[in-house]
Amino acid sequence: MADADDAWVLPPTVRDLLHARLSQLHEAERQILQTAVIGHAFSVELAQATSGRCEEEVVTALETLVARGILLELQAVYDFSHEKLCVLAYEEMGLARRRLLHRRLAETLTESARRLPPAANLPAQIATHYRLAGKDEEAAVYFAQAGDQARLLFAHQEALHHYQAALAGYDTAVSPAPATETGAIEHKLAQVYMRPWGSGGGRSGAFGAKPGSGRPASSGGITGGSVE
Repeated sequence: MADADDAWVLPPTVRDLLHARLSQLHEAERQILQTAVIGHAFSVELAQATSGRCEEEVVTALETLVARGILLELQAVYDFSHEKLCVLAYEEMGLARRRLLHRRLAETLTESARRLPPAANLPAQIATHYRLAGKDEEAAVYFAQAGDQARLLFAHQEALHHYQAALAGYDTAVSPAPATETGAIEHKLAQVYMRPWGSGGGRSGAFGAKPGSGRPASSGGITGGSVE
């Protein structure tokens, strides 16, 4: 998540003021806040599944965080009242904690995907969380699925990005992927690149963007309404 970290540097004076607000939180509230950083626009159910806390602890912590003005309650979901608070809460987490929460969220979204109608962006969200959790092989599987969904929607540029991310994930995975798997993705990649593109995306710059970079914008697949 280096790109996001570079963009999220806070001035020392602002950091000190925000840190003073966060330092007053109890452990349960801080843990739920870390879940909010990873999930971004999350439900009570998602916070419970990702944090490992019981429902009563999660609801109490959310009520406190809303009362303190740190989180906002937006119908059935919660999110940060200010992005800079989110930045600081993320920066205060160590790499091991970030990866743990990203993995938990990916697993939670994977389980929800089995129960919910197909969502066009859910595989991409799962893939990004697995990538940020350091699970490159799992990320590659879902990036490939995201590419397939983008192809069905004629979102050719997105499909290219997802297929490239899938191949990159397999390249860095602990266990080498079967040649048939990577070959199939390369074939799909070639098919998409050779298609005539309309308003859904042009070839120009298609290979310049970095897929799945930064903190996922939303974990909407389980909110009722998307985290190294």
